[in-house]
Order: sequence, then C-alpha cells, then structure tokens
Amino acid sequence: DDDGYSVNISQPIRLWGVADNKKALSSAKLEGVTLRQKRDKARFVRDISLLFTKYSKLKMLVDLGKDEQKVADKIYDIAHGRFSAGSVAKKEMLQTLSSKQMSEINTKSLELQLMQEYYELLKFSGISEDIELSANHDFEVQKSKNQNLNILLLQNQQKNSFAKATLASNKLEWINLNVNFEKEYEQDISSLGISLPLAVFNTKSQEKKIAKLKAKQAEHLIENEEKNLKLSLKKLKLEREKLILLKTQNENIINTQEHLLNMFEEGYKISKSNLLELQNVKNQVIESKKRLISIKTKLNQNAITTNYMQGAYSE
Repeated sequence: DDDGYSVNISQPIRLWGVADNKKALSSAKLEGVTLRQKRDKARFVRDISLLFTKYSKLKMLVDLGKDEQKVADKIYDIAHGRFSAGSVAKKEMLQTLSSKQMSEINTKSLELQLMQEYYELLKFSGISEDIELSANHDFEVQKSKNQNLNILLLQNQQKNSFAKATLASNKLEWINLNVNFEKEYEQDISSLGISLPLAVFNTKSQEKKIAKLKAKQAEHLIENEEKNLKLSLKKLKLEREKLILLKTQNENIINTQEHLLNMFEEGYKISKSNLLELQNVKNQVIESKKRLISIKTKLNQNAITTNYMQGAYSE
C-alpha cells in the first residue's frame, strides 16, 4: 500500500549428518526388501524341488510295480504250465494268479497317486498345460558363496535398528533460515534470523532405547541362528554319508537277490524249488528295491535342504 510493503523468505535447512543417517536407514530398508524377495524365491525353489522328489519316488515305485508284474506273470505262467502237466495242485496255481492280480492292483493304485502328484506339481508351478516330466534327476549338494538368507535378514534387521537409533540421536533435524525485508514510508528494514524447535520435550529418547533393544535382540538371534545352522548342516552331512553307504549296500544286496531269484525260477520250472521259497525271494527283491528308492529320495531331499540352508538358491 502507500505506506510500504514487507517480504519474508523462509528456507528449511537439514542439519549436517541427518541426511546421511536417513540415507543409511533407507538403504537398510531397501536391502531388507531385496533379501525378502530372494528368500521367497529360494523357498519356492526348495519347495518345488521337494515336491518333485515325491513325484519322482512315485514314478520309480510305479516302474518297480510294472517290473513286479512281469515277475508275477512269469511265475504264474510256470505254475500254470506245471498245473496243466499235473505236477502242481490247482491251489498253487491259484496262489500265483492271486499274487499276479494283487501286483496289478497295487501298480494301478500307485499310478493314481502318481497322477495326483503330477497335477499338484503343475499347480504349484503355475503351469496350466500338461508337460512331459523326466523323473530321472538326482540333486547334488552345490558349492555356494552366498550366506543363509535367514541370517542375512536378521543382520539386516540389526542394521535397520542401529540406523533408527542413530537417527533418533539427533534431537534436531531441521532449522529454518528466515530473511525479512520491510519497506516503510520513512525507512527500510532488513533482518536475517534462524528459528529452531525446542528439543526440551522432544528428545526421542524412548525411540532410541527401543531401537537399541531391537538391535541387541537381533544380535542374540543371529548368534542362535548361526549355531542352529552349523548343527543342522553337520547333521545333514552325517545323514548323507550314511545314506550313501546304505545305497551301496542295498545295490549289492539287490544284485545277489536277483541272481537268487533267477535260480529259484529255474528251479521251480523243474520242481527243484517250491512256490513258497520262490515267492519269498521275489518279495525280498521287491522290498530291497523299494528301500533303495526311499534312500535315493532321502538323498535328493537332503541335498535340496542343504543347498537351501547354504544359500545356493538365492542367486
């Protein structure tokens, strides 16, 4: 107006060091998001791999069931031929027929389970079309340069808490620089000033204490997790060594039993062995092969779990 005018400019200024503290906190949060994404991916790889081992086990059992059917058919053919020749009673021939039929039923039941497991695997994978799967895959323990993701997340949690505690140590984060110019009728007035909030009632001491306690808690959790990881990996290593030994022993036993089975089959043809002995040897072969399938499955699951714990799936 005619008496003059007034202009005031205010510029907020962040205090030295606060920007670095905020940047450290943001960096820790971003790292946490990235680590959680990696953990989700690693869990998916682990879980789908374990699902595959269940499918693979059923596929091997189905194949074994078909092999058992062939043996049962062969024994039935021998018994039927001997019955026709009058060298065995009808009840013995019917026993072999019953064994053959039971073998067929068991195989059909396994095929149903295999089909169900196949579609569960597709569903988990997010695949909507049928695909051909090869069940002949063995998982191996991988050498990984990465760390366990649970430990990395706990370390990130600790880093986050330290960053919050450091930020809460700043009683003041901003000051305002004020410039004022007044034009009056008789004089001009210029002034420069700084305004800052009083920190008497806003020390953030409580936030700082909580952040420090969380950082201390994360430290204990990290130590505990590292101990548990070391113990779990040791257990998996010893388990794997014993499974490898059992696998070799079972393979040797199966070779002996199959040779024995052939001998009893030939003996049964010429009445040198009885049906009970032949069926007993056949069942031993089947049980040994089932045990070998179970060992192979456990070895694969052991490798998958070991790889996950060592961070191999986070790459």
